[in-house]
Amino acid sequence: MQSTTRRAMLGAIATVAAGAAMAPACGMVINAGLDRSAWDNAMAAFEVAKAHYQASYRRYNEAERQYRQNQPKRPEVKHPYLFGMSDDYLYDRADLQALAANLATLPNSAAAKKAIDAIRDYRARSAIVRKTVGYDALCEAMERDCDAACGLEAALMQLPAPDGTALLWKLEVAFGSDRAPFPDGVEYTPSLSREYLAQTFADMRRLLSGEA
Repeated sequence: MQSTTRRAMLGAIATVAAGAAMAPACGMVINAGLDRSAWDNAMAAFEVAKAHYQASYRRYNEAERQYRQNQPKRPEVKHPYLFGMSDDYLYDRADLQALAANLATLPNSAAAKKAIDAIRDYRARSAIVRKTVGYDALCEAMERDCDAACGLEAALMQLPAPDGTALLWKLEVAFGSDRAPFPDGVEYTPSLSREYLAQTFADMRRLLSGEA
């Protein structure tokens, strides 16, 4: 099997051949003079990357399920100086060292220290569970594979479509379809920016209307 690192997959995209003149055909216009090897190589690399991402996502999803199932219970923190913070921020992201320093100068600082120590203990126990199920490592792997697949998808969008089937794939990616590579929902699209769709607009004019 070919290397599936992002560098190797991106390297599989060949330089796009110069487009040839259009010739209308009955039913669907096809640019027979366009070398489709660049598209085929890029699509093959994308399919490999997509499969890796989907496998990574399944592994991450299972790790997340195990983490949530075994996640330690959050301590009850009722100190008035900690009110107003969301639970997710306070328990998982807040800078406890800075928070402790700020609260140390206030009245009832001993109670505040006790509350922060409880949160710190919760984080330590939570980290053990995350490491046991491989949550963080699998999350990072999933994000890397997602970046690789999305990068190759974007590269395909910038290549001239060699035929109507390729253009159909682009349109489904751009405007949404139950066959889109990463369908968060059929009503959503990855992007509608002019820059992202510039080559697709050119393909639509070239293949569907005969414009060069």
